[in-house]
Amino acid sequence: MQTFQSSYTKAINIRYDRHGSLFQSHFKAKHVKDEKFYLALATYIHQNPIRSKLVDKAEDWEFSSYQDYIELRRGSLPNKEFLLNKYTINEILEITCNKLDVQHLPDVGHLLF
Repeated sequence: MQTFQSSYTKAINIRYDRHGSLFQSHFKAKHVKDEKFYLALATYIHQNPIRSKLVDKAEDWEFSSYQDYIELRRGSLPNKEFLLNKYTINEILEITCNKLDVQHLPDVGHLLF
């Protein structure tokens, strides 16, 4: 991720004749092995535009990989295999769109800041 961010930042800075960081704060990278923890993170990320009141439905946010997971778009950036080998598209839709009680999923709040 750091390599991607660095390359992206350099490209934008060259294109727009600017310098410095594009992002307000640093990102965190965590290796996730546990499937429930992975699902909790994916759900949190996919629900962010809804919580931020940018859209009413997760699939309406074009900048998210969520459209790829539910097959509304065929992007190549996310590696969907891990999640889709564990959960059906309908289960992902149900968890994300219906905002089911996800108390059975691990808390991801400590990773966010």
